[in-house]
Amino acid sequence: MENTGGSSKSGGIVWMLSTFALIGVLVGLGISSLDGSSTTTNVTDSTGGTEDTTSYVLPDADDDAVLGDENAPIEMIMFSDYECPACYYFETEIFPSIKADFIDTGKVKFIYRDFPLTSKHPMAHITGEAAECADDYGMYYEYQDLIIANYDEWSTYTGDVNQLLTDYAATLEGVDTTAFKACLDNGTYYDEVEADMSDGRDAGVQGTPSFFVNGEKIMGVMPYEDYVDQNGQSKQGFKTILMQMIGE
Repeated sequence: MENTGGSSKSGGIVWMLSTFALIGVLVGLGISSLDGSSTTTNVTDSTGGTEDTTSYVLPDADDDAVLGDENAPIEMIMFSDYECPACYYFETEIFPSIKADFIDTGKVKFIYRDFPLTSKHPMAHITGEAAECADDYGMYYEYQDLIIANYDEWSTYTGDVNQLLTDYAATLEGVDTTAFKACLDNGTYYDEVEADMSDGRDAGVQGTPSFFVNGEKIMGVMPYEDYVDQNGQSKQGFKTILMQMIGE
């Protein structure tokens, strides 16, 4: 998980799950159970102490684009950074299974919210803005697919990144590329991305990716299937967690 530099905390109604995606290997770092019925999250020190307890407000979908059936019983909000390697790993290696098994079947609705760590990832903010510009045409997640597919190009690009991001939009039917480029150049959605970050901080997000699944907090990326962590302990993956929430 990419971290903002703050201390790591868990407890209360928090599942704390951290892994690192290095050369294709995920290493699970921890988990605790929670009760997602509350409107606030009480977070204690990850060692189990209570000396620094803070109340965090759970986020909602805001006005962000929804992928899947809006009436799905499970709401999965992801705070993410398009340039974050762990987020890229999630999007390419884990999310396709979640989408096929839960989103496309009407069980989960997915909402992506921006949390760009610009001190580490200078392209993350403008890329988040570009996705919002695409949402003007109802093509947020179609454009997101292009961002992910072209990650190696734009994340290292040294030219006019606004033009490059506009070139991606040009491949989507119905997008006015002149208006799209102006949307980026004028910073039309700069404040929208900042608002997502503010909501993330209020919810206790300290790194990316972070998830809120029906109000239950999952920090970091983990495998889709159940797995065994580096301590030899069995852990639940996304699939089991989502199935339990649905009651399957």
